[in-house]
Amino acid sequence: MPAGEFCFDTVSYIPQVNTSRLSPNFLLALLNSKLLDWYFRLGSTNSKVNEYQFNNLPCPVFREAGDREDRILVGRARAALDNDPLDAVSQVAPALVTAPFGPAALDLLEALARRLRAFEERRGIISRSARAALCAEAEPYQRALDLLIFRLAGLSESESAGIEERLIQML
Repeated sequence: MPAGEFCFDTVSYIPQVNTSRLSPNFLLALLNSKLLDWYFRLGSTNSKVNEYQFNNLPCPVFREAGDREDRILVGRARAALDNDPLDAVSQVAPALVTAPFGPAALDLLEALARRLRAFEERRGIISRSARAALCAEAEPYQRALDLLIFRLAGLSESESAGIEERLIQML
């Protein structure tokens, strides 16, 4: 913590994220997903995330090494990302068949998180209520991120829609 700033007992943080086996963008993608938000709210009555709750959040597993097909999928997804983030998700569909998932899916999750973060950082310092909603430019990337997380969890379109509907009711 920088000098002059204070932590209270309700501040949660992920220590040593640079030495973690998970990249900060991967963590951001997971923690910013509707699926994990819904999952967390099933077992919590407040917004504070305790360590045991964080440790119990589901997390997809990815293969470390990619092959030629993975490199092709990454290239296709990256090419689609600027024009149609949802198409980028469809480009990595072969990497979503079984766990451990192909590294193309991980690459796309991290790319989506980077895009979301960049859009939100451009907004600068804004009120907490304004920050509660994403900027319009970020929305397609958030939809793609949520779709990708739902697909990694093996959920169908109707199951994903059901979770989104239930999450709206929970909020």
